[in-house]
Amino acid sequence: MVSRRQLLGGAGGAALAIAGLSACSSDGGGETTSGSQQGDTQQPTYTPFPGAPEPDLPADPDAGVPPAYFSYPEISDAGPLPRPEIAPFSIMAQATGIPAGDNTWSALLAEQMGAKFELIAAPSAEYTSKFQVMMASNDLPDLLQIATVPQFPQLLEAKMTDLTPYLAGDAINNYPGLASIMPKTWEIPLVNGKYWGVSQSRPPAGRIISTRGDILAERGLEATQSPANGEEFLDILRELSGGGKFAMGADPYGWLLPALLEMMGAPNAWSEEGGKFTHQFESPIYKEALAVAAQVWDEGLLHPESISNPGNNSMWLTGGVTSLYIQAFTGWQTFAQNYPDWGISYLELPQWDGGGPAPIHAGPAGYGAWVGITKQDSEERVLELLGILDYIASPFGSTEYTALSWGVEGTHYNLDESGNPAIVAAARERDQVGGIGYAGSKAYSQLYLPGQKELVEAQHEYLTKKLPDAVANAATGLYSESATSKGAGMSQQIKSEALEIIQGRKPVDSWDAVVTEWKGQSGDASRKEYEDAFAAAQNG
Repeated sequence: MVSRRQLLGGAGGAALAIAGLSACSSDGGGETTSGSQQGDTQQPTYTPFPGAPEPDLPADPDAGVPPAYFSYPEISDAGPLPRPEIAPFSIMAQATGIPAGDNTWSALLAEQMGAKFELIAAPSAEYTSKFQVMMASNDLPDLLQIATVPQFPQLLEAKMTDLTPYLAGDAINNYPGLASIMPKTWEIPLVNGKYWGVSQSRPPAGRIISTRGDILAERGLEATQSPANGEEFLDILRELSGGGKFAMGADPYGWLLPALLEMMGAPNAWSEEGGKFTHQFESPIYKEALAVAAQVWDEGLLHPESISNPGNNSMWLTGGVTSLYIQAFTGWQTFAQNYPDWGISYLELPQWDGGGPAPIHAGPAGYGAWVGITKQDSEERVLELLGILDYIASPFGSTEYTALSWGVEGTHYNLDESGNPAIVAAARERDQVGGIGYAGSKAYSQLYLPGQKELVEAQHEYLTKKLPDAVANAATGLYSESATSKGAGMSQQIKSEALEIIQGRKPVDSWDAVVTEWKGQSGDASRKEYEDAFAAAQNG
């Protein structure tokens, strides 16, 4: 086997590789920009929902492992329905469209919640712009999905309601739906020692490489792959490439590089030792990973349009042009549900030089764009809106959860002979109320896929094995104004430089100049702010 150091040293003057920014999802490993300082603020007390259905496989709340169900529970009310009537409310959230106001799905939710509501929607790519316009207008909705923008803590103090008195410690037990949100999820809406909202809980499992088992079988490979080291990982990519087929698509800057960094033991964006912060950009491992990424590109193991047309990634997978797909863990269930004939499984990343599986880089324990309550005229109104959030956080299998997730029985879904909801696709697409689930819904708070017991068991086993030893980003839960206002502005520049190297247009050593500029523009300032925030949290 060729070690990563041998690979880097032996590449000579050949064009090698690099890649860029971001702590999670699709931009390669950069600066965390928002979050919390715990200090002496009490974390909301975690209390399993009273009377929640018994799972087939147990949860581990401290690690973030959700419970697993092999079938849909018997549907029952989580609380009194309808809820007490209150004045109509408005919510602005990420959604691709607004259903007609008179559709039966919206009407069902309004009836159960005891309030009519207005959804103000914007696609995720346009949401930050719309959020900034909304904040400038001072004509704010009651519930607002947050976008991280410059002067973020000041914005929260000026425009949003501090929910700490209602959520911290045992106070949250007044809202049993909210109290049953996984503990780690509360790190997300905690900023400067105050709880400002509610996040949609998700397993903090970061990325996973999904495999199309049907295509791997055609190549004589098992659906689940566990290479022993980096060279075996590359061999799998080679096995799945050739004849107009490629191992994977996707922008290598945002997806392949983070996988390589995991295997090689790089920090998950920021690491901390003795109160001092170091970014993965500065690690020698980063350049070693870039060298491998360049080799993968040079060998033609990625779709040739992965950089120019990365949006076609899912189309290449569904068309059988690629067979591996790097995505968030939650996508595993989505693919398995939508494409049951694929035999979806995963490729377990190894430590690059051998020695067993690589520890995963932990992701956030919920959706980063959480939902808060804007400033209200009275505490009574705040309590009413907290009641709405508690409704949205109703447990899996409840009447409320079923209405939020599935709609109206007989119109948007039907129960099959085993009691599992079966979607009526056309009606669902027409009427689905998007966006509202970001306000703490339990959509991803359990593992459930009807008729696929083995897959649910595999997911639960994966999380049980991976989450306890996951590598955290040391900046999670800390806020840096420089990372928000300056680091974000450099991200496109860094990405461009990274892609130049990945494609062989610049040598890997040119990354040193990129890091120097990054440190001068935002990196060193971000580091200082994170170190100060970390110290304040430790001394709180």
